[in-house]
Amino acid sequence: NLLILDEWAFQQFAKEIWLSAYPTINRPTGGKVIGLSTIDRGTLFEELYTGDNDFNKIFLPWYSDPRRTQEWYENTKRDLGDSIMQEYPATVEEALTIPGGSFFPEFKQHIHINDDPSIDKNAVWYSLDYGLDMLAVLGISLYKGHYKAFDEIHESGLLASEAAKLCYSRGIRKAFAPPDLWDKNRHTGKSTAEIFQENGIQLTKVDNSFEGGCINLKEYLKPIEVMDEQTGQMYLTANLTFVKDACSNAVRCLRKIQKDKNNPNVYAKEPHDLTHIVDALRYFSTGRPMLRKEPTEAELYKQHRYEQTVEAIAGKIDNLNSFLKY
Repeated sequence: NLLILDEWAFQQFAKEIWLSAYPTINRPTGGKVIGLSTIDRGTLFEELYTGDNDFNKIFLPWYSDPRRTQEWYENTKRDLGDSIMQEYPATVEEALTIPGGSFFPEFKQHIHINDDPSIDKNAVWYSLDYGLDMLAVLGISLYKGHYKAFDEIHESGLLASEAAKLCYSRGIRKAFAPPDLWDKNRHTGKSTAEIFQENGIQLTKVDNSFEGGCINLKEYLKPIEVMDEQTGQMYLTANLTFVKDACSNAVRCLRKIQKDKNNPNVYAKEPHDLTHIVDALRYFSTGRPMLRKEPTEAELYKQHRYEQTVEAIAGKIDNLNSFLKY
């Protein structure tokens, strides 16, 4: 009735092990679980440590070992650099700050979570990522000049036909999708895109450039300052926000997904369960380019002055040509 899981955050099949072992300690007479680990973002260990559950959470800072002095810490920091926050954190916050860091540090609650559920039903796009391990779909509307995610599907274990029928039942008729969904299945001779089409969903193939798509998505999430139409006050928002409580998986994954350790221009593909809904967002950012920003009055005036100058110079050249001809 005692389960000890060491280096829990770094177990390859942590979720499967936990699901299999849980009945052993979940008995009416009780059982005990001791989980030990440094934090690795996006893992089951982090989820359990930061989530609401019955675990008694204990954080041990680097100085909990009395043999470790401040001098020892400074020497260690010189050797490890920023990685010291993972191996020898002083606070929980430091433990959750992983070297390399979040791929979307710009994603903030007060900027990207939208309390207004209003959308324009005539300007709606869907984007999806599909595999037997996960169907991830996001519904996004263009509303008052900015995009707003208002709906999501995040379901695992669905056959392609089941996934298509689920999408259809949610009112989806068209969606952006990655090129691999057009690959033919060697057993059936059909592609996933064909199966979706047979079930009433028309998929649009988008460019699957990983690095380019990541850059596009970060442009959508970049904080921008706009003016409130009613109050005239400036506030921060983004070209893509998320309706509160409508896209919980997208918000969770955007917060947790980390930079690739070998390429800071893309997000990490592990843990894989964080990538599905983010991939769907990436396909949207590729399939639906950013709207061209409307020029400001100052930019329009500058353009007008430029055109006047060009016309004046052209007039003088014409006069000079006439004079020379005469």
